[in-house]
Formats: sequence, structure tokens, C-alpha cells
Amino acid sequence: MRTAAAAVAEGGTLLIVGHADWPSWETDPDPHVVFPTPDDVLADLALSPKDWEVRVARTYNRHLTGPDGRAASRRDNTVRVWRRGAGAGG
Repeated sequence: MRTAAAAVAEGGTLLIVGHADWPSWETDPDPHVVFPTPDDVLADLALSPKDWEVRVARTYNRHLTGPDGRAASRRDNTVRVWRRGAGAGG
């Protein structure tokens, strides 16, 4: 993720979306799988507040259809950061 952040031009945006948990239909989740939180993602990026502004860092519930056709849900994360720069309007 740091490589992706380094490639963002001044005035540009980095968007990271990921799952926050297993889907509601999962009955036997792998206990070794780790779902990073938005705070984990931001900590791993280690972005300087002087150079970056966090615009979104949240977890939300997404409604979907499970493999059996029934209503289901899954929590997801979104992190969106904006790279500051001279003359960037944001």
C-alpha cells in the first residue's frame, strides 16, 4: 500500500476498500484470517498529516444476496486519503 501511496500525484486520491469481516453466511471462518480496520490501514500507510488528508475512514454494513439466494450482509472498510500539494484544490 505504501508503494501505491507513493505513486499518487499531488492533488490525487488513494482509495482502499476491503472486507471488515466474514460474510453473514460463513459458518466456519478461518481463524487465521485478519481483516484490517481502517485505523490499521492508516497506521500501515504511515502518511504524514502535512502531506495527506484523511477524507474517509469507515466501516459499513453492505447488504447482499448469499450463495443460497437469501438476504445476507457483510461489513466492509473504505479508506480515502487525499495528497496535498501546491495549488491542489482537493
